Amino acid sequence: MPKQIRILQLSVVPWNEIDPAENWCNRPGDGHFPNMPADYLHAANRHTWTTSIDTPPDYLLYTTIASQGGRVLAAAHVAGWRAGPTPGRTTWCFDGPVLTPAHPIHQLFVGQDAPREPKRNPCRPFWVELNLGKEPRIWGDND
Repeated sequence: MPKQIRILQLSVVPWNEIDPAENWCNRPGDGHFPNMPADYLHAANRHTWTTSIDTPPDYLLYTTIASQGGRVLAAAHVAGWRAGPTPGRTTWCFDGPVLTPAHPIHQLFVGQDAPREPKRNPCRPFWVELNLGKEPRIWGDND
Protein backbone atom coordinates (compact mmCIF):
# COMPACT_ATOMS: atom_id res chain seq x y z
CA MET A 1 0.00 0.00 0.00
CA PRO A 2 1.37 3.45 -0.91
CA LYS A 3 2.47 5.75 1.90
CA GLN A 4 1.88 9.51 1.48
CA ILE A 5 4.31 11.79 3.29
CA ARG A 6 4.29 15.58 3.51
CA ILE A 7 7.62 17.37 3.07
CA LEU A 8 8.57 21.00 3.60
CA GLN A 9 11.42 22.19 1.42
CA LEU A 10 13.58 24.67 3.32
CA SER A 11 15.81 26.75 1.04
CA VAL A 12 18.90 28.17 2.72
CA VAL A 13 21.38 30.94 1.98
CA PRO A 14 25.16 31.12 2.48
CA TRP A 15 26.29 31.15 6.14
CA ASN A 16 25.40 34.14 8.35
CA GLU A 17 25.96 34.98 12.00
CA ILE A 18 22.79 35.53 14.07
CA ASP A 19 21.85 38.48 16.24
CA PRO A 20 21.55 36.93 19.74
CA ALA A 21 18.36 38.93 20.33
CA GLU A 22 16.71 37.08 17.42
CA ASN A 23 18.03 33.62 18.27
CA TRP A 24 14.87 32.27 19.95
CA CYS A 25 15.44 28.78 18.53
CA ASN A 26 18.97 28.49 19.98
CA ARG A 27 20.84 27.80 16.75
CA PRO A 28 24.52 28.17 15.86
CA GLY A 29 24.01 30.39 12.79
CA ASP A 30 21.93 30.59 9.63
CA GLY A 31 22.46 29.09 6.17
CA HIS A 32 25.14 26.73 4.95
CA PHE A 33 28.82 26.53 4.04
CA PRO A 34 30.71 23.96 1.90
CA ASN A 35 30.96 20.45 3.39
CA MET A 36 28.76 21.38 6.34
CA PRO A 37 27.76 18.27 8.35
CA ALA A 38 24.04 17.44 8.05
CA ASP A 39 23.34 17.65 11.79
CA TYR A 40 24.93 21.12 12.00
CA LEU A 41 23.06 22.21 8.86
CA HIS A 42 19.79 21.10 10.45
CA ALA A 43 20.59 22.79 13.78
CA ALA A 44 21.27 26.06 12.00
CA ASN A 45 18.21 25.97 9.74
CA ARG A 46 15.32 24.49 11.76
CA HIS A 47 14.06 27.94 12.78
CA THR A 48 11.57 30.68 12.00
CA TRP A 49 9.98 29.30 8.87
CA THR A 50 6.71 30.65 7.55
CA THR A 51 4.61 27.91 6.01
CA SER A 52 1.16 27.42 4.54
CA ILE A 53 0.64 24.98 7.41
CA ASP A 54 -0.67 27.09 10.28
CA THR A 55 -0.94 24.42 13.00
CA PRO A 56 1.28 21.45 13.80
CA PRO A 57 -0.03 18.63 11.60
CA ASP A 58 -1.10 15.19 12.71
CA TYR A 59 0.52 13.51 9.70
CA LEU A 60 4.09 12.34 9.17
CA LEU A 61 6.24 15.31 8.17
CA TYR A 62 9.83 15.68 7.00
CA THR A 63 11.95 18.58 5.86
CA THR A 64 14.49 18.74 3.08
CA ILE A 65 17.13 21.44 3.24
CA ALA A 66 18.11 22.78 -0.17
CA SER A 67 20.77 25.31 -1.14
CA GLN A 68 19.88 28.37 -3.19
CA GLY A 69 21.54 26.47 -6.05
CA GLY A 70 18.78 23.91 -5.84
CA ARG A 71 20.56 20.82 -4.42
CA VAL A 72 19.10 18.99 -1.42
CA LEU A 73 21.78 18.99 1.28
CA ALA A 74 20.01 17.16 4.13
CA ALA A 75 16.66 15.79 5.28
CA ALA A 76 15.12 15.53 8.75
CA HIS A 77 12.05 14.16 10.49
CA VAL A 78 9.84 16.79 12.11
CA ALA A 79 9.10 15.34 15.54
CA GLY A 80 7.96 18.60 17.13
CA TRP A 81 7.02 22.19 16.32
CA ARG A 82 7.53 25.34 18.35
CA ALA A 83 5.73 28.55 17.43
CA GLY A 84 7.87 31.60 16.82
CA PRO A 85 7.65 34.87 18.76
CA THR A 86 6.74 37.17 15.85
CA PRO A 87 3.25 38.67 16.41
CA GLY A 88 0.95 38.37 13.41
CA ARG A 89 3.10 35.73 11.66
CA THR A 90 2.90 31.98 11.84
CA THR A 91 6.53 30.95 12.12
CA TRP A 92 7.89 27.63 13.33
CA CYS A 93 10.98 26.01 14.71
CA PHE A 94 11.18 22.32 13.84
CA ASP A 95 12.62 19.73 16.22
CA GLY A 96 13.64 16.21 15.23
CA PRO A 97 16.48 14.04 14.02
CA VAL A 98 18.44 14.32 10.79
CA LEU A 99 17.79 11.31 8.56
CA THR A 100 20.56 8.79 7.93
CA PRO A 101 21.51 7.55 4.45
CA ALA A 102 19.49 4.36 5.11
CA HIS A 103 16.19 6.30 5.33
CA PRO A 104 14.10 6.26 2.09
CA ILE A 105 13.47 10.03 2.19
CA HIS A 106 17.23 10.67 2.49
CA GLN A 107 17.88 8.25 -0.39
CA LEU A 108 15.24 9.90 -2.56
CA PHE A 109 16.25 13.54 -2.09
CA VAL A 110 19.69 14.19 -0.55
CA GLY A 111 22.28 15.00 -3.22
CA GLN A 112 19.57 15.46 -5.86
CA ASP A 113 18.04 18.57 -7.41
CA ALA A 114 15.36 20.06 -5.15
CA PRO A 115 11.88 18.99 -6.28
CA ARG A 116 10.57 22.56 -5.93
CA GLU A 117 12.11 25.88 -6.95
CA PRO A 118 14.17 27.26 -4.04
CA LYS A 119 12.15 29.86 -2.13
CA ARG A 120 12.73 31.17 1.41
CA ASN A 121 9.37 32.04 2.96
CA PRO A 122 6.86 30.67 2.83
CA CYS A 123 8.67 27.37 2.52
CA ARG A 124 7.22 25.05 -0.07
CA PRO A 125 5.31 21.95 1.05
CA PHE A 126 4.87 19.00 -1.25
CA TRP A 127 3.72 15.40 -1.01
CA VAL A 128 5.59 12.24 -1.89
CA GLU A 129 3.96 8.87 -2.30
CA LEU A 130 6.23 5.91 -1.62
CA ASN A 131 5.10 2.58 -3.03
CA LEU A 132 7.50 -0.33 -2.61
CA GLY A 133 9.04 -1.35 -5.93
CA LYS A 134 7.61 1.61 -7.87
CA GLU A 135 8.88 5.07 -8.78
CA PRO A 136 7.86 7.62 -6.11
CA ARG A 137 5.23 10.16 -7.06
CA ILE A 138 5.90 13.78 -6.01
CA TRP A 139 3.39 16.62 -6.18
CA GLY A 140 2.79 20.00 -4.58
CA ASP A 141 -0.22 21.80 -3.20
CA ASN A 142 -0.61 23.80 -6.41
CA ASP A 143 -0.11 20.89 -8.83
